[in-house]
Amino acid sequence: MVYAFTVESGISKYSQSVLDSLSQYCDVDLWVSQNENLLDTRLDVYHYNCAENMAQRLHGYDLVIYNLGDHMPFHKDIYETSRQVKGLSLFTITSCTISSRVTILSIRKAGTNI
Repeated sequence: MVYAFTVESGISKYSQSVLDSLSQYCDVDLWVSQNENLLDTRLDVYHYNCAENMAQRLHGYDLVIYNLGDHMPFHKDIYETSRQVKGLSLFTITSCTISSRVTILSIRKAGTNI
């Protein structure tokens, strides 16, 4: 799943709850483009830059889920990465503008090597 995961993002608290629950049933890695003010999590967190080759970094996952919001500063990097790597996109829209950024959460089956 791809979620904004900073304390400033409105999606983050919801994401934190969903990801904690999901991680009870499968291996979950959280990919984030921001480095500051992240919420606490027990997930493995990986930092990325959307300018790098994310297809190579995410190829071993069974599913990549992107959660895109409507606040460009938090979601632009997620959107750009979703254009490189196919996955499931979820949209949380509170205005007429669709933009994207911040976090990439990836799921793999237990025991799968990346």
